[in-house]
Amino acid sequence: MPRRREAPHEDDDDAGALEATWGRKASARAVPVDRPAAAPGGPGGAQGPGRRGRRRALVAGGAAVAVVAIAVVVVTGRNDERGPDRRSPPAGDPVTATTLAPWEPAWATEVVCPRLEVTPERRTTACPVAADEERVFVVEERDDAPGGGPVSTVVALGARDGREEWAVALPGGARTVLRYPSLLVVRGPRDTHGVDPETGTVRWTHPGFPVAPLGRDHVLLDHLVPEGASERSTMTVVDAETGGATFSRSGPAEGLYVNPCGEAGLVVVSEGGRLTAHAVLDGAERWSVESAVHHHRFDPIVCGDRLAVAVEGGELVARDVSSGAVAGRVPALPVADDGIARRLEVVDGTVVLAAADRIEGYAAAPTLSILWSLDAAGGGRDLVVAPVAGGVAVATPGDRAAWFGPDGTPGPQLPFPGPVEVVIEGDRLVAWGAEEVLVASAAELTRARRLPLPDVRRAAATPTHVVVTTRDEVRLYPFDP
Repeated sequence: MPRRREAPHEDDDDAGALEATWGRKASARAVPVDRPAAAPGGPGGAQGPGRRGRRRALVAGGAAVAVVAIAVVVVTGRNDERGPDRRSPPAGDPVTATTLAPWEPAWATEVVCPRLEVTPERRTTACPVAADEERVFVVEERDDAPGGGPVSTVVALGARDGREEWAVALPGGARTVLRYPSLLVVRGPRDTHGVDPETGTVRWTHPGFPVAPLGRDHVLLDHLVPEGASERSTMTVVDAETGGATFSRSGPAEGLYVNPCGEAGLVVVSEGGRLTAHAVLDGAERWSVESAVHHHRFDPIVCGDRLAVAVEGGELVARDVSSGAVAGRVPALPVADDGIARRLEVVDGTVVLAAADRIEGYAAAPTLSILWSLDAAGGGRDLVVAPVAGGVAVATPGDRAAWFGPDGTPGPQLPFPGPVEVVIEGDRLVAWGAEEVLVASAAELTRARRLPLPDVRRAAATPTHVVVTTRDEVRLYPFDP
C-alpha cells in the first residue's frame, strides 16, 4: 500500500509504516495484515446504531482552493531503439492549473478513530474509510457496542446527507474496510468478514486477510499460520455471496502463492516449479506449464483479460491466459539497488513495469513492444495504474502522475508536493498527505485543485465524490458536475 507522511503527534507513528509492516502482498492494492496464528471466528450480526448521528454544519466559506503549478513534461515514445540507456529526453513547457472555485464539503461528521498497535511500543491513530456512490463506510471506536468497552465498529453513512444507516461491531474489531464490487470486505486482527453494503449483515467470516477481488463475485484470501521458523499459507477463493470456498490450496508460504487473475476468471498457482491455472467458479484446472521462477508476493504474475505477465530470468514474459503459452518476451528493467522488487500492472492492453528509477509501458498485443518510458523517483514501488479516457494514468506517490494514450502518446504530468498516497477512481485522481488533498481529472492533469486540510488520515473516491477522514472527522466533497 502506498505510504504517506502524517502530521506529528506525541505518540503516533506513520500509518503507512504500519500497513507496510503488516502487508504480505507488496503492492499498491495490498491490505494491511499481521501474522496471527489461526483463530476461529464466527459471523456476527448487524447491530443497531450505537451513538446517534453527529452531523454538524461547517463554518461558511469552507477551505479555499489554491492555484496548483503543474510542470508538464512530455516524454517521447520508445518504439524503436532499446539500447542500454532507455531514458527519454523531456520536452514541453510548464503549465499553470486552472483556478477553480472554493470547494466545500457537502457534510461532515465527527468520528472517534481507532488507535491501532504497530508494536507494543508504537501506536497510530487510523481512520479506515471506503465509499461507493450510495454510502460511506468508516471504522470508528465505539464504547456502546454489545459486551461493553471500546470496539472498532463499521458504520455506514448515507452519501447524500451523512446520516447513519447501520453499524456493526465485529468480533475482534475492524482494521481496514474495502469496497469490493459486490460486498464490503472488512479485515480484523485475524479474520476477514464479508458484509452486505446495504444492510450491514455479515454474510461470512474466514480466517486470513483479503488479497484481491476476483471479478464481481469472488474474493481471494490468504491465511498465514506459524510453522516452525516459517509460515504455512492457505489461500482460498471465496464466493462473495455465500462465503463458500470454490478453490483452496495450502503449503509452506515460501513455496506457494496463488496469483489473482480476476479479469480472466482464473487464479494461477505458483508451486513446485509449475504454474497451474484454475477456474474461479469451480476450481477446475485449465492449464499447467513449467516455470523456472517461483512467482510469489514480491514477484507476482499480473493478469489482464488476455495475458498473464511476469518477470522471469531478467525478461518480461507474457503468457496467453487461455493456454499458458508464451506470447512474447522482452528484456526487463533491473531490480532496484535497494532490493525493492519490480512492480507490474496490466491495464486495458498496456503492460506497465516499474523498477529502479524507471517505469515503462508496453503494448500487450500482438507481442510486447515498448510504448513509453518515464523517470520515477523510487522506481514506482508504490505504483498506481488505471484506465482513464482511452489511455492509462500512472501515479507514483513519491513523485508524480502522468497520462499516456494507448499508442504511447504522452499527456500532461502532475508533480506531487511531497510524499502522498494515491487512488484513481473513474476519471478522478485523488492524492493526499498529512496536510492536504489534491484532486485532478486523471486525463486532464492541468485541472487540479488543492484542498488544505489538517491531519488527513485516509481518502476514498467514487465517480461522484471524494471522502476524506482526519483524526476525528469524515468529510464528503462532491466532484464538479
